[in-house]
Amino acid sequence: MKLFERVDAVFFDWDGTLVDTVPFGLSVMNSFLSHRGKEEIRKKVYLTSPSLSVRDAFKSMFLPHEYEDAIRDFRLFLEKNTKKIVPFDSSYSVLKLLRSKSIPMGIVSNQYGDVLRRQVKELAWESYFCSITGSGDWEEDKPSPLPLVQSLKTIGINPSTSVLFVGDSFVDMMCAGRAGCTPVSVGPQAETFEGNFISFKNIFDFYDGIKCSIDNNFLGER
Repeated sequence: MKLFERVDAVFFDWDGTLVDTVPFGLSVMNSFLSHRGKEEIRKKVYLTSPSLSVRDAFKSMFLPHEYEDAIRDFRLFLEKNTKKIVPFDSSYSVLKLLRSKSIPMGIVSNQYGDVLRRQVKELAWESYFCSITGSGDWEEDKPSPLPLVQSLKTIGINPSTSVLFVGDSFVDMMCAGRAGCTPVSVGPQAETFEGNFISFKNIFDFYDGIKCSIDNNFLGER
């Protein structure tokens, strides 16, 4: 069991970390690519590819003269093809546990910022997070450290190894490492990250780890 000695804040990725949106995401993306006459993405490739924002991923998928239209059209396509958001079983337990210890939480996602905040609101989870940041909210998206660093600054916390960033992609691990925070993996793709990180099988195992730390008072009094 991995124990944490000090935790000043916990920030999360969204898709594939707290909510199970990967099957839906692949379906929507392939429907859009097919509509635009592009080759669809195989599931294995989708699961092992970097979880880039649409504005970054489309740079290699569309020609320069197609790019702006593709970005605009995909956003409209996504708005018309939405489904109910399904959290992973232990996600809510993690949020309740961390809030009970007054540990600040936030989200840094490569999902569109307004779409992300609407999804969080749909689950009635807004009150758990001090900051909810998505693609387009800052000049750069993950793997740049900028969205994580700036999000922390907005709530008065400096990036440090006492700040955990929990994600399922190596893009999340890169973002956390570059920001000077502790990367925490909860998915197999994140295991491809070559830097230092803490590994859990999934969000359920992370819940066990953080709960054990709290139960043993490893986090100290807050």
